[in-house]
Amino acid sequence: MPFRRSARRVRRVLDPVVEFLRIEAVGGALLLAATIAALALANSPLADAYQRLWQQELTVGACAGMCGIGSMTAYAANDT
Repeated sequence: MPFRRSARRVRRVLDPVVEFLRIEAVGGALLLAATIAALALANSPLADAYQRLWQQELTVGACAGMCGIGSMTAYAANDT
């Protein structure tokens, strides 16, 4: 019985979140928030760290450095 009560509580909290994420406008709001955060970081005292983040090597693959797709983070984000 305690499991069912906790499952109901979790569902009561998660159902509005799931419904909110289904709305198409959420994607635009998240993109706008990410843009504002990026602009704020790029123009703050943390700008050097922000630039180093974009120059990091990004590797996607199942092997430890032996295979996969690697590129700079900025190129991966720009889809080039």
